[in-house]
Amino acid sequence: MKTLWIPLFTIITLMLTVHVSAQELYFATTSDDDSLRVIDVSSGTIIDAKAITVVGEMVVKSNGLARNPSNDELFCLLQLQGQPNRFLAQLDTVTGAATLIGDTGDKFAGIVFNNAGVLYGVTGDGGNVPEALYTINISNASTTLASTLGNGDDGETIAYDPNNNLFYHASGIGTGRVYERLNVAFAVTNIPITGVDYEEATALTYRGNGSFLLASWERIYDIDLAGNVIPVDTLNFFHGWKGLVRTYGYLDLEEMSATKTTPKLVKIVDIFGREVKDEPNKLLIYVYSDGTMKKIFRIQ
Repeated sequence: MKTLWIPLFTIITLMLTVHVSAQELYFATTSDDDSLRVIDVSSGTIIDAKAITVVGEMVVKSNGLARNPSNDELFCLLQLQGQPNRFLAQLDTVTGAATLIGDTGDKFAGIVFNNAGVLYGVTGDGGNVPEALYTINISNASTTLASTLGNGDDGETIAYDPNNNLFYHASGIGTGRVYERLNVAFAVTNIPITGVDYEEATALTYRGNGSFLLASWERIYDIDLAGNVIPVDTLNFFHGWKGLVRTYGYLDLEEMSATKTTPKLVKIVDIFGREVKDEPNKLLIYVYSDGTMKKIFRIQ
């Protein structure tokens, strides 16, 4: 049996640097500018930012982000200069370049994928059918009404728990806030909100381990499946978050944009050099096609 030995100082170095990769990073967009940011909710800091660009168009803002679990592609809702509706686009997280898919024909406030790779969107109060859930075709941005929601007032967010296959909808401001889950038939069950108060849900995304990150403008909260809310952090940024998506395996945007290519993941090994599968709560080393390696400790 062949044994792979790694020098003790290498293991010690990995142990000492685990905190670097233990950040809880999310791609984020706001309702007031055209940037894609990487934020660390564990420290309340903005790690990086890129302007979202579309050839021949001016991007005003992005209303939502969603990652396709089938291939990890990132999709966004964009408001373009002079256009009343939201446009669906696929987003290059390295360069910030967005490829337009089409006009949704409506005013969507948020988007999310389910496990099957179907994209859903929730309309805001200014939508053709306000506070309604639609499927959105990722090939041409056409929409199909799935269910009317209607609970809550200002603010519409939608998220999905990949473990229980349920959607979660947060809406409203102040005393008009609601938090509810939708089953596969889109039947709605209200969930009482407990814990600390927040002003208005502006973004909602699955965090893992039975909880979501809920943004209320610049504030970030944790809200669990039972509706209990606890504060996470306040990011030092004036505008409110409208799109949040976990980055998983994030590579520094500046480092990657220097070559304008995205390295491919070749394999994952543990600290002893043994090839393993991706697992949360373990220190792992991601080996990429360009020879780089990243130490990852993904908390779930």
